[in-house]
Amino acid sequence: MIKIVKGAEVDGPRGEAGGKRHGVFAYHADPELYPLVCGFSRQPLLDACRQLKSLYGVTGTPVGLFRRDGTPRISHARSKLARRPPSRSQTMVS
Repeated sequence: MIKIVKGAEVDGPRGEAGGKRHGVFAYHADPELYPLVCGFSRQPLLDACRQLKSLYGVTGTPVGLFRRDGTPRISHARSKLARRPPSRSQTMVS
């Protein structure tokens, strides 16, 4: 599985936002394997999958979104996914 690490929220409480957060997060993949997969996005997993496909030609490989400490971002939804296989768009680079 290719791990995409979701970093800090970069669009924060200062500036024109007026104390509101807009949900823009930094993200990156393993820098040794995929050094060009990184950026800032409201949908880091989707954008990382697009970069993996366009830059490295990776398709059909499971990709997951993880916190900086290595725990998966899917928490309470995990039990539902265990009963039925996840859809292809959620877990594969397409």
